[in-house]
Amino acid sequence: MKIIQNNIWKRYLMLGLIISFGLILNSCKTQIAYGIKADFRFVNKTGYNITYDQAIFQEFNVSANDITIFSESQKTNGEIKNANPSDYRSPFIIPATDNVTVKFGSNKCLLMQSKEGINNIRDINNFVSEKLGNNYFKFTYTFTEADYNRAVTCP
Repeated sequence: MKIIQNNIWKRYLMLGLIISFGLILNSCKTQIAYGIKADFRFVNKTGYNITYDQAIFQEFNVSANDITIFSESQKTNGEIKNANPSDYRSPFIIPATDNVTVKFGSNKCLLMQSKEGINNIRDINNFVSEKLGNNYFKFTYTFTEADYNRAVTCP
């Protein structure tokens, strides 16, 4: 009777060890975190300094006939393995900000209210994109005299 009882305990012990070992192996799986990286270039081909009314966008100011570069990285937790330009968003898309005012010099302003549209820095489709690597793009937005001509006198 004791031998039969020991064999039963051994089987339960072996089953418990196998289950524990399986759980340990399963918990050791690593999730690959894919990230996306972007370099945003803001090219100013006008003779006016470009600034923004919103303080959160001051790092994107561009001097007359100059370039400002901004780099951004985001972790995607495996959602994106091979990114496309449409997987990125403009740095001017911030949930708390509905409008972006671009100032040319001190007296002309261009208000961008929507997140889409032609010649809108809030729409990633208005940037020229260039693939630099897997999940790594360069986006370029160029301000031209046509943008300045669309601007109105600041309020």
